[in-house]
Amino acid sequence: MEHGICVPKNWDPFVFLAITFPNKGRFKRKFNVCPCRHLPDVEVTLESMLKPRVATLPGHIQGVYVQNICKLYGRVLAKAERSEDDELIRRASRLVSEHLALFVHSADLEVQERVSVG
Repeated sequence: MEHGICVPKNWDPFVFLAITFPNKGRFKRKFNVCPCRHLPDVEVTLESMLKPRVATLPGHIQGVYVQNICKLYGRVLAKAERSEDDELIRRASRLVSEHLALFVHSADLEVQERVSVG
């Protein structure tokens, strides 16, 4: 529960760790595909990763969040496109565009660069 972030009850803690720390030891070997395939609800995960309290995390963790927010956003868009759900596309796009500004103001320059380039 450090920094006010906890694993939601319905999540597998190993999936959470694989998403948060994608290049660490056994988690890298465990998932040879995007770990977001193992999440029960990608949209809820995306919303959770964009909450303001994420700004209290260390810079290197914020950088990982930015990287994985992009992956989850792509996943949501792909799902919405397959189901022809224009409203989901609008909601997800609005959510990401409004909340990524949180990372633009990060004290960590690498986080600022990751969120600004692309």
